[in-house]
Amino acid sequence: MSIEKRRTVKKILIITYILIAIHSFGAESGFSAGGRSGWGSIGRMDNTILVPGKGNYPEIVLKSSAYVPDKDTDLLIHFDSGQSDITGPYRITGNTVKITDKVRIFGQGSGVFINTLEGLSLEPEEKALFAPGNPGSSFTIEFWLKPSLMDTGEEIVTYSNSVRDKTGRIIPQTLKCTVDNRKLVWEFRNFFFNPETYTSLVTVKGYKALLPDRWHHHMLTYNVNSGLLEYYVDDMLEGNAYATESGGDNGDPIIPITGSLTTGSLVLGKNYHGFMDEFRISKKIITDPVLSKFQNGYGRIETDLIDMGRKGSSLNRIDISSGTPGDSDIQCYYKIFEDYTDTINSGRNWIPFSPGEYLPSDTCGMFFKIRIDLFPDGSGKNSPAVHSIRADYRKNLPPLAPGYISAEAGDGEIKLNWKRIGEPDIKGYLVYYGTKSGVYFGKESSEGPSPIAVTGSNSLTIHGLTNGKLYYFAVAAFDSAGIQYPGALSEEISARPLPASNRDN
Repeated sequence: MSIEKRRTVKKILIITYILIAIHSFGAESGFSAGGRSGWGSIGRMDNTILVPGKGNYPEIVLKSSAYVPDKDTDLLIHFDSGQSDITGPYRITGNTVKITDKVRIFGQGSGVFINTLEGLSLEPEEKALFAPGNPGSSFTIEFWLKPSLMDTGEEIVTYSNSVRDKTGRIIPQTLKCTVDNRKLVWEFRNFFFNPETYTSLVTVKGYKALLPDRWHHHMLTYNVNSGLLEYYVDDMLEGNAYATESGGDNGDPIIPITGSLTTGSLVLGKNYHGFMDEFRISKKIITDPVLSKFQNGYGRIETDLIDMGRKGSSLNRIDISSGTPGDSDIQCYYKIFEDYTDTINSGRNWIPFSPGEYLPSDTCGMFFKIRIDLFPDGSGKNSPAVHSIRADYRKNLPPLAPGYISAEAGDGEIKLNWKRIGEPDIKGYLVYYGTKSGVYFGKESSEGPSPIAVTGSNSLTIHGLTNGKLYYFAVAAFDSAGIQYPGALSEEISARPLPASNRDN
């Protein structure tokens, strides 16, 4: 044999070996999400969002807490996208506030009040807590601040209007929250109606000096039934006072009534330097302010159903690329299903797995799903991030076509033989027969209509056939995927059953 012929034979043998190996052990395949693959295959995202991540590809992190308006919400400003975050009966009349996504406590942004003389000016309209002539009710004013200076005189919140005293003289009415020696002071001047003097002054002052460049939650509550005003910083009581006739807890409350001489004005951040986030006014006393960046505690993502192409495919390994700053964490699970019906009816539990480790060898099916739970760190400030997901699986390819099929005619019968296929998961064979070439819808055999299932053997005698009639046969193997997923058909063979005497002639 020439050298060229030997090389050709060698190439044929190598290709044959590769084909046999692929069919024997399946084809390596993979599923990817995140990175260049994108997150289109994620079917469920609970309390999670997409943000720019590694390589400027989106990654999945916990969704930051944010207030949700309810029936008692009077005003809510998220500072996520500027004026569109205003909810409630207030009209913007002036705005020099910028929005940044670089410095924030919750959501996607915060308000920047750097060198802003005007701040954010709002005019209360009908049904607002500060609408003209509105009789008072219990209320809460709260916000997050990250001051840059904490200079005395900076104004955080200012409400102003005018009222008349008992002599008819016009006097100013104000509610102010200002900075004094690095502490916040709440002053209510003529805001509460005193039936004796028509004037009043109630002050609540924090006792702890605040440092610049740190976020703190500030909340003032007023109880209309007792007249008690309480000021909290990070849910710790900083100061209190009573809006009562006696000025203490033993007097009748003096009720807040907003002036009706003008429409009034509510201004946020006048002469203030720093950041503000999540400003809310509620027509009730808030007892559970949102103080954790991830108030809901955890988030979850879940992929769509991933199709491995054929029953009996093996899910080998799942890799998760993630970051877990501090003691934040992720927990990973999967489900695997035999077929599509199984995905609908199955109540099976999620199975935990360790990313990057090989799954048990019997992790086989046709479909799978992946779930990842995300947990913040103990401080509630840091979220894990999921950068990408990669699952490696081996598709269970159909069996090879049986070879070397032969037919031996008999009296009303045909005996078929074929070479056994050496793939380890072969469960049996299907024998097809019919009276036309390539059309295998025979029904005459006493073994049953075409195709006839054969297990534990590589031969079959088909009885009950008509002598002298020409029949066509082909054989296919089936594996662990089931009898409904056979492999390729063998070459067709034909034979004619005849009595022994006719065969001898």
